[in-house]
Amino acid sequence: MEPPPNDLQRQRMYGIAALVALILMWGTVPVLLRGLTESIDLWTANGIRYPLSAILFWPYLFFAARRSPPPDGTPTRQLSWSVVRACMVPAFFSTCGQIFWAMSFYYLQASQVGFLIRATTIVVIIGSVILFADERVLLRRVRFYVGALLALAGFVALSLTGESVVDGANLPGLLVMLCCSLLFGAYIVSVRKCIPHVHPTLAFAVVCQMCSIVVGAVMFAVGDYEVVWGLSGREWLMVIASSILGIGLGHIMLYTAIVRLGASVTTTCQSAMPFVTAAIASVVLGEQLTPQQWAAGAVIVIGALILLSVKIQIKPAK
Repeated sequence: MEPPPNDLQRQRMYGIAALVALILMWGTVPVLLRGLTESIDLWTANGIRYPLSAILFWPYLFFAARRSPPPDGTPTRQLSWSVVRACMVPAFFSTCGQIFWAMSFYYLQASQVGFLIRATTIVVIIGSVILFADERVLLRRVRFYVGALLALAGFVALSLTGESVVDGANLPGLLVMLCCSLLFGAYIVSVRKCIPHVHPTLAFAVVCQMCSIVVGAVMFAVGDYEVVWGLSGREWLMVIASSILGIGLGHIMLYTAIVRLGASVTTTCQSAMPFVTAAIASVVLGEQLTPQQWAAGAVIVIGALILLSVKIQIKPAK
């Protein structure tokens, strides 16, 4: 049974608000992470940022464990072992994707990363049409294939244009971003597949704890974690801001948008994000993309928007 029109409209408005907030937050984070590359290694960056966000959720999880089961049809806010088990698959993809995400800033500019990560759209669309009947109708539309091919072509073109930030970094940067896009795309699809019955805040609070354990252990195993004691106040501020905006609040906005708008729409509408990143990176870091890089990035965005135009014209399956 579909929700009443007013409730459906309210859910969509919440989803749109969450999506706008997500674009602004995640558009800023690449600039912060790129600015930290000379201060800390990628393992330490992950090992600090995720646990910082995880700690913020501890009070919430404490009270979630004491809640009663919700009425039927209501997303659960109760922490239970069934919720923990359901979150394991999204946590796996999130953790692996996060490692490649942090790695990308040691090969590429923040602006390049901002555009290249849009290739996640292709993974989400393909995963969605495989797993969800209401998304499968996209396969019947020619524009679906046009959009997917444009997004893929832009991804490759942007990876191969311009000068490397590090000598020989174009190919490694492409491979890193390819792995990152595949894993984050699988992560987004798995959120809808595995935990649609869990409230977004609770879902990410659990996923965040799991990711923190892994990245924290990796930091102590291979990271240069002793450098954190020498970070300046400005650098600590960047670490904390990237942690809260990129992990804590950002993922809550992501989960909220996925549940209320769908995985395909949520991912595709993030096409505005690279332009936010490029604008901030130009002012803060002095990064300048070449005309060829702007053109390739625009092709990615155009392809993603074509995919979105197909999606929004498809009526939900009843």
